[in-house]
Amino acid sequence: MIKIITIFSLAILLISCENSKNKSQPKKREISGSSEQKTPTVNSNSTKGDISSEYLGAYPKKDSISYSLGVNQAEMMLNKSNLDTRDFDQKELIKGFKENLYTSPILDSICKLNMELFLGENGQSLNSDFAASGSYCIGKLYAHNFLTIWSKSEGINRLNLKMVVHGFEDIIKKNIIAITSERRKDLIKVFYENLVNDVSKVMIDALNERSNVEEIIVEDRKNGIIDSAIIYIESIKKGTGPFPTDSSNVSIDYILTSPFMDTLENTYKSYSNQKPPFVNIKSFYPGMRIAIPKMQKNGIYQVFLPFEMVEDERLPFPYICFYIELLDFKETSTND
Repeated sequence: MIKIITIFSLAILLISCENSKNKSQPKKREISGSSEQKTPTVNSNSTKGDISSEYLGAYPKKDSISYSLGVNQAEMMLNKSNLDTRDFDQKELIKGFKENLYTSPILDSICKLNMELFLGENGQSLNSDFAASGSYCIGKLYAHNFLTIWSKSEGINRLNLKMVVHGFEDIIKKNIIAITSERRKDLIKVFYENLVNDVSKVMIDALNERSNVEEIIVEDRKNGIIDSAIIYIESIKKGTGPFPTDSSNVSIDYILTSPFMDTLENTYKSYSNQKPPFVNIKSFYPGMRIAIPKMQKNGIYQVFLPFEMVEDERLPFPYICFYIELLDFKETSTND
């Protein structure tokens, strides 16, 4: 069985495989984008947590999502550090986060040293002499992490960064949080799902424009209703010779990625000094059992599998992408 590495939590995600022109999907499966909703002007300069719960709870408003993500980032920082907000220089911590959220901050060696001097070797031996500089750099670090996560998928363009700062600040200053924990989870969940769907749609639209892509429509009839899913196979390098069967043992190298091009598994690294073992096709995902017999030895392909052809809750995406090199195959009754 293909081993999948752990995917980061729902609040973390994300680069679109590529850009393409808009092209509608005629098939039953829908990967639809979300429309941007207009939001009223809100005074987000306050530091007293006085943005109304009624407004911020107006799901799924852009400012509500941004605020929730800011709260989430601050909570994640506190949970990871095992520290209380009173342990930091709050003003400098917020300043470090705010000032660097609008840039592409680089954590230089001076900043790393300041954090070490402030936190100590075990992260708990705090040195108040370095509280200001250390807190600023920790804020900078979490701004860097936030941008790394959301800029990669262009999700940052859907956020109001002032509201992200506001959420972060409310946690650090222990202000009243304007949105309940459950509501924040819902907001982030929907934001993430919409982002994944939009990125997947761009990817599939691009595939529909290419001449070296084969579509395989898989139909499933249940209770008189025909449901369909589409597997896309892009030929990167043609192989030679015969094709494997649906019961062959195959040796493949592959890179599994999400729609955001995050590498989830890479056999080129795990088997860097040896040939991958032979594995029977029947042990792969249902979609792979269909796709691999379409490949030739020494060929290189990209296979895009819909969730229906994967059905793995660890891969909660409309489509996943396999970059596959079919190294060898053989017809035997047992796995090698």
